[in-house]
Amino acid sequence: MDKERILLAVKDLTVDLMTSKGIVYAVNGVSFAIRSGEIHGIVGESGCGKSVTVKAVMRLFERKKSRIAGSVKMGGKELLNIPESEMRRLRGAKISIIFQEPATFLSPLEKIGDQIGEILKNHLPDTASARREKVLSLLEQVKLLPAEKRIGEYPFELSGGQQQRVMIAQAVACGPELLIADEPTTALDVTIQAQILELLRDLRDKTGMAVLLITHNFGVVAEICDRVSVMYAGKIVETADVKTLLSSPAHPYTRHLLDCVPRGRARENKLRTIGGSPPRFRERPAGCPFASRCFLAGETCGVFPEPDEIDPGHTVSCRHARREISRDRGAL
Repeated sequence: MDKERILLAVKDLTVDLMTSKGIVYAVNGVSFAIRSGEIHGIVGESGCGKSVTVKAVMRLFERKKSRIAGSVKMGGKELLNIPESEMRRLRGAKISIIFQEPATFLSPLEKIGDQIGEILKNHLPDTASARREKVLSLLEQVKLLPAEKRIGEYPFELSGGQQQRVMIAQAVACGPELLIADEPTTALDVTIQAQILELLRDLRDKTGMAVLLITHNFGVVAEICDRVSVMYAGKIVETADVKTLLSSPAHPYTRHLLDCVPRGRARENKLRTIGGSPPRFRERPAGCPFASRCFLAGETCGVFPEPDEIDPGHTVSCRHARREISRDRGAL
């Protein structure tokens, strides 16, 4: 597997949403790349634009109610400009998505076998019997056993974790090159969460597909991701391999986020918080959106900086990052 081949390249992506209360500037110049076969995480607080970003990549917004600009290339093909008919052929076949809260997206009136089979019917010229065999194989692949029984069950007969496995089976049915997992472990207990993450990693290892994982949980990032991008207020502020980011965070926001992760059970280890509030999305920020909450903020933060590669593969959008990293290394 060629780990260096860029599968998805997002460049200067902006997403403006038209609402009854005015324009929401949800994503502001996001850029990142995903390599073939890697698990790439996007992490940040709720409301920072993570889900909006991946829905824009999939082109799931109505054109009349959104304004999307920038570039989204998959395998060199620009996805934002192709006809909707061609995009429909790509969804499910080349690029798939798992949404959070599977009960919302599974039809309560159809058996899960029929819902998985519908994906195959839309993209592959199989007979009904061949589709059934593939559905059984997919159920076994996602460890929803016994497959012969599960294929005839309805979503309400399954637990939340089992419903999520059905969503994963739908998403990987046609062997996509990229799987987007949008908060796939939301509302699941810790044990089931670990099982879902292990399943995603196993599927990546067996099929070679890349995974774009959306989460607000650094524990999930540490468990499964190869590389990670940190998002704040519609912008990517830092990207690195997961070990580097967890051990040597460079952006003040990343540092604050990691400080908020609970550590141990001692009473003296009080939960930390980030002071202030995220900016509103009613106007497009000109400078660093974290400046109002940042202890390093100064006059130079009035203009959002270009990503600075402070180490190979480690980029950060902060004018003070190099100084702080040098100070940290000098203290060691």
